[in-house]
Amino acid sequence: MLKKEITFLNRVRKQLHCQEQGCGKNITFEVGENDIEFLNDDKVKFYGKCSKCLGTVKIKATDWLMFNKLMGETKLISVKSTYNSLFEDPKDTDA
Repeated sequence: MLKKEITFLNRVRKQLHCQEQGCGKNITFEVGENDIEFLNDDKVKFYGKCSKCLGTVKIKATDWLMFNKLMGETKLISVKSTYNSLFEDPKDTDA
């Protein structure tokens, strides 16, 4: 395993509070339709929730394939965006 993969895996497990192998099969990621349509791939965030432990995790869309490789296959669903989701909350920015 690469050093990048190890640090990514440790960060994700810390967010989820999970140390199990292959727990990705219990995680469903959600992404808004507007995010997919209007944002660059490196700005899109996937929000995941485990159906067993109810832990949550947020990853970049560009890291989704690596997440699946390391944690197991996950589900990805597109959520219908509402008018309110068009306006970004200032505390959610990476700046």
